[in-house]
Amino acid sequence: MSDEVILETIKAELDAADAATLRSIWQNLREAKQKVQISAEVAHKRTLQFIGENHPFDPDRQLSLKERAANKLRLKNQNRDWLLQKFKALRAAWFMVIDGQITASGKALSDYPTPEQLLEVCHRTGKFPFLFINEEVMAIEESNSAISN
Repeated sequence: MSDEVILETIKAELDAADAATLRSIWQNLREAKQKVQISAEVAHKRTLQFIGENHPFDPDRQLSLKERAANKLRLKNQNRDWLLQKFKALRAAWFMVIDGQITASGKALSDYPTPEQLLEVCHRTGKFPFLFINEEVMAIEESNSAISN
């Protein structure tokens, strides 16, 4: 049966339906639409993966601050949905990513790794870790400091 024939059949059946039947049909369609949207969101969340590679740790060839900042901004934008999902799931203020895996995280910014700890991670893994801070935590901490001043 062609699409046109199917649509004409549905139209004829709807034209013959009373008001209560039409309300019921519309309610069922709204519920089906919500279920499809929820299913699509769940499927999207399951397939999110971190996209990007950590730079090798080479004390002789370090990226400039400008290069690191541009790279991190690109990765942050590219992985926005993944980052939001992970921050929400972990309830973290920050986390560290190496090879697409979260290797450390903290519930508060006071838990953020020190430069010495970061250097130890670089030596142990041979890579520069990516560190991301939860923007929602930053907004909360900034508003709290404004209130206390």
